[in-house]
Amino acid sequence: MKRHILIYVAGPYSSNNLTVRDNYIANAERVSARLWELGFAVLCPHLNSRNFERITKVGYNEFIEGYLTILRRCDIAIFLPGWQKSAGCLRELSFCKSRKIPAVFNFAELWKEVKNLAN
Repeated sequence: MKRHILIYVAGPYSSNNLTVRDNYIANAERVSARLWELGFAVLCPHLNSRNFERITKVGYNEFIEGYLTILRRCDIAIFLPGWQKSAGCLRELSFCKSRKIPAVFNFAELWKEVKNLAN
């Protein structure tokens, strides 16, 4: 049972184009659902606070800081396509490196890290 492994889904979120933003969210949702199906516990910021930037007075930096607090408690972070162009993802990746949280970029890398955690 892998449910005890907590995976953080990191991917681009922000865009001035709402269709692009909605596509980022949909991709994160698909990956998160698949990870749950595979037996992992999953935290996906895209779904946890979707549209909060529009319905709250919480600023971008507050969201990033909050998610870094959550990321600190995760076992692995998986980065979705487009992460390289996302300032938030770059911060998350840097945070992972500084905290020695495994960062992966595809499912093959994920399985390797899961095996490492099992040992």
